[in-house]
Amino acid sequence: MALLSGKQIKNGTIQLEKLHAEVLAAIQAGDKYYEHNQVASNSIWTVTHNLNKKPSVMIVDSADSMIVPNEISYVDLNTIQVSFTAPMSGKAYCQ
Repeated sequence: MALLSGKQIKNGTIQLEKLHAEVLAAIQAGDKYYEHNQVASNSIWTVTHNLNKKPSVMIVDSADSMIVPNEISYVDLNTIQVSFTAPMSGKAYCQ
């Protein structure tokens, strides 16, 4: 997942507070972002973000817990596909 880097992972756990703070800082700095709400559970989400770039992506489930999908594919500069092993609902944050 593009948003994750070594500084957000410590001893195998994701430091969500730091990750959320970095996303918020980027948004406040004027970076473009898109929030996709996937209400219906599905094993493949198609997200049309219209950001005209390959964004970093963070996925949370319906309980607002960060999850790592099987794959994130960049269809084009405005669309991604997110795949899971089982149907999921939640949100995709594209930045």
